[in-house]
Amino acid sequence: MTVCVNCGVEVLDEKGEEKREVYDEKLYKSTGIIKLIECTQCKDYVDKYIEYEGCLVLLDLALQHPPAYRHSLINQEHRTLIYKMAFLTLIVDSYCRWAMDSADRQFFEREFEFYAKFGLAVSSLLVNISICLLIVSFYQLFKMSSVAVNYPRLFDGLLLSFCTRFLQLLALLWGTESTQFLWWFVDFIYLLTSFNVLRILSGFGEIQSAAVAVVSHLALHLVDFNGHLLL
Repeated sequence: MTVCVNCGVEVLDEKGEEKREVYDEKLYKSTGIIKLIECTQCKDYVDKYIEYEGCLVLLDLALQHPPAYRHSLINQEHRTLIYKMAFLTLIVDSYCRWAMDSADRQFFEREFEFYAKFGLAVSSLLVNISICLLIVSFYQLFKMSSVAVNYPRLFDGLLLSFCTRFLQLLALLWGTESTQFLWWFVDFIYLLTSFNVLRILSGFGEIQSAAVAVVSHLALHLVDFNGHLLL
């Protein structure tokens, strides 16, 4: 499915069938020129991001622009890249947890604890995603939402939002007593990204998406707190 990144309306061809490309395919085949098509709903280009460099798309994702999320999660296939980024973020998340608890120890002295922290990071992530998916499924089951949800795509989107925690590495490297707000800022960015992903892919309104994002993040921090006490 291809949608307009601006308004979210599905793009159809002249026959009313699903259109896969966001440019004039006939013109491209005959001349090699890419001409972006316009959305019949909002009259803007369906997906301007196909002409953007990857770093510019990433910048708009960081700035929380919904069109960039629709482009990356719906119109393009980035599943493998998202999985790789999520795995790297899990390693960074685990290292940050381990380093903060091991500041007064030798680097290799508590190797086993690093693996425990990795397990805790995975558990926190799974709890966060599971709660989001369960709430969305509940709404779908009881017909409280009329929008069909693509759960694999929503899962990928929630993994993408988790990747914002990679910024914890900067908070760890630059962290001092006067910059402790960096940790809260990274968590806020994670919360805001989860909100945008839910709003775009779940069919929820802003209030519902915010509520789900907050509940799932509270559960994540609860797992973190209990895991910290156990470890």
